Amino acid sequence: SWIKVSSYVRGCHYDVIGLEPNKKYSFRVSAENQYGVGSPLTSEKPIIAKFPFDVPSPPGTPQITDSDETSVNLIWERPKSDGGSKIHGYQVEFRDPRDGRWKPVSDQLVKDTTMRVPNLMENTEYEFRVKAKNAAGFSVPSKPTASFKVKTKSSVPSPPLNVRVSKVGRSYVDVKWDKPRTDGGSKIT
Repeated sequence: SWIKVSSYVRGCHYDVIGLEPNKKYSFRVSAENQYGVGSPLTSEKPIIAKFPFDVPSPPGTPQITDSDETSVNLIWERPKSDGGSKIHGYQVEFRDPRDGRWKPVSDQLVKDTTMRVPNLMENTEYEFRVKAKNAAGFSVPSKPTASFKVKTKSSVPSPPLNVRVSKVGRSYVDVKWDKPRTDGGSKIT
């Protein structure tokens, strides 16, 4: 059925407003003069009401560039296509290890292609992914990072403690010491 959107239009232009997004519409127009209404002309194909642009393509897979026991630094590539509209920002998500669901790291969009993700649980595995947003909405997510365990950075151990000589002989010395305070995050070999 046809719905009349205006009974009188001067000129050859009319903006139809209040359409439902992503719904198909057909239009027809009739001319009228003092002798009556002429036959209508109908649009050739249905038209879908939508933005004149699309959501962006997905950003590149995020890479972990640094980490410590409760945070990681991520970096990623911009989408190959912005969908015809400026990128407003990025939403970084993590897979919650407690329930396996993807959740946003923050309610705020990230303006750049890098982010430090704080407040993670030590000795817990996480995955991260990124979505780009423009005026049409969010892209599909990037591919996720490989699963990454958040832990104290490995480094060299601290020095041994209480180095002492326990015996001295003609051609030998017996040296003893206590374990270092820290192993640097890796077993001492």
